Amino acid sequence: MTEPIIGLKLETYDSFAECVKIIRQYQNNSIADIKKRVDTHDYILCYPCVDAQGVKNVISCYEKLTSIGATVSLYELDHRLTTIELVRNRDRMYDEISADVEAAILAESDGEDQ
Repeated sequence: MTEPIIGLKLETYDSFAECVKIIRQYQNNSIADIKKRVDTHDYILCYPCVDAQGVKNVISCYEKLTSIGATVSLYELDHRLTTIELVRNRDRMYDEISADVEAAILAESDGEDQ
């Protein structure tokens, strides 16, 4: 079984150089490695799907790439094609869980102070 992931594949672009500038904001791979990943239709950015910051990075990279006219495919869990809306929902869910955990910790620590 493969690890559940959240990832991006770059499909089409107007300027490879502009795409590389964006991708390298999220990883330090070489230009040659990024080009190879694009040419072999591999993930240009990929994180475990439970990595909340990774999900945020994927959303941000997707938005930046599509804003310059690139076509990007999103994949999640068992490497199935997904939509940006579903990835954003996952991000909101992680934010809600984090807020709930922080509130519970705060409530518990307030109870200990009394």
